Amino acid sequence: MKRKKEAGPVAFLFGFGLIVALVLVLWANENRFDYHKAAKSRTWVADCTSLKPGSSFAFTGSLPKELTLADTYLSDITGYLVVYRKAEIYCWDREKDSEGVVTWRKRWMSSVQDNSRNSDITQTLRSGSLLAKAYTLGELTIDQKDLHFVDKKQPIQPTDWPRTQEANHLVAEDRYLMHYPDSMDDLGSERLSWQGIPLAPKLTYFGNFSGTQAVADRTEQRDGFITSLIGDSGLLHHLVSGERNAALSTMKSHLAFRSRLTRGIGSAAMVLGFLLLLAPIRKLLSSIPLIGPLANAGIFVVALTLGLGLSAIVIVTGFFFSQPWLLALVLIGLIALLLIAFQRRRQQANLQKVVVAEQAQMGDGSNPSLSDQRAEQLQTFRKNSYASPMPSSPDRDSPNPEPTLKSLIRLALADQHIDRKEMQEIRAAAKDAGIKPKNFRRFMQEVLKAEGG
Repeated sequence: MKRKKEAGPVAFLFGFGLIVALVLVLWANENRFDYHKAAKSRTWVADCTSLKPGSSFAFTGSLPKELTLADTYLSDITGYLVVYRKAEIYCWDREKDSEGVVTWRKRWMSSVQDNSRNSDITQTLRSGSLLAKAYTLGELTIDQKDLHFVDKKQPIQPTDWPRTQEANHLVAEDRYLMHYPDSMDDLGSERLSWQGIPLAPKLTYFGNFSGTQAVADRTEQRDGFITSLIGDSGLLHHLVSGERNAALSTMKSHLAFRSRLTRGIGSAAMVLGFLLLLAPIRKLLSSIPLIGPLANAGIFVVALTLGLGLSAIVIVTGFFFSQPWLLALVLIGLIALLLIAFQRRRQQANLQKVVVAEQAQMGDGSNPSLSDQRAEQLQTFRKNSYASPMPSSPDRDSPNPEPTLKSLIRLALADQHIDRKEMQEIRAAAKDAGIKPKNFRRFMQEVLKAEGG
């Protein structure tokens, strides 16, 4: 019971920390190093022997067909640019929910989880990356350190290659090499699998030249836990299959996939963070009759809304800050809209002042009959800005649209006040009558003076 009582505050603190970390992850993801853009800006050279130290460049060439990769468990792997070995072990996985309830299950994991049931389990097989001893692209020697690969990986069948002495005890099953311990329930069983990037006839390199070999461009190098978590090294030191354009297309797709994947995982984890943050509230509500059964669903909806909402805000904000030119355009557009709205309100206020001043000079001599007929007649004029002038209008026989406009203004002035909708209708009629905006105020003053005549 003590564990369950402590689970609430612990879950709350863990959830809060997870949310903060995920905000940083999503922000860093939107501002990650654009190695596609950096590679695209590199000048392609046909002859790398003329490169000067410190040059940033791109170069296309071929690697030796007999390029061989050596592995701890397999030997003489050829036909691949790089190979990745994955080691897994079958062991106990311990999970504890926000209520402190512990769940145990056996599954394949990349490493042995540190818990009481795994105390006698030891992992002997190891994961790793298989690189060539040297990469020579035509006449260009490429430094192996921090070399990046972005092409799609393909599964490798381990039975196609000879084994080393360290793998003689392993059993081949499907695409795995298995190691079985002396255990009745298979706990502690291990397996190895391989994936690799096939060697293409042509490859393109993007990076810098040190004077003797191609090295990483570290201008945008990024260090830290968050950047390493999302795989954002900030380095341009890429060897990609295909000619320059095909290689750039591959890099663009790889960057977009990484960004989308991080957004998806980060948003889902953000919802989990809010679920942990709201765990104490859910625990409190679950003890209340009738409300309790609805607590879980309600808390999940709240966590989903908050998690996805906060993720969207961070992603959108981070995206705009990563694109200064786009942010500048949006800000300029917003400022322009605000200025236009302010100017219109100012013109409306100034014109209203003119109307009030002119009406004050008229006194009480305004036509009372217009006030009595205002509602019906104004509706008629709004439906058709070119309707026939009022019977009382002296201009009713004129083909000019200005009489109609004057009649509309008289109707609006019947209650000694022109509201916003009325002013919009008058402006529209003035535009139809061919009166320019700069002459509209003068026209209004003329009508008001005529009314007060």
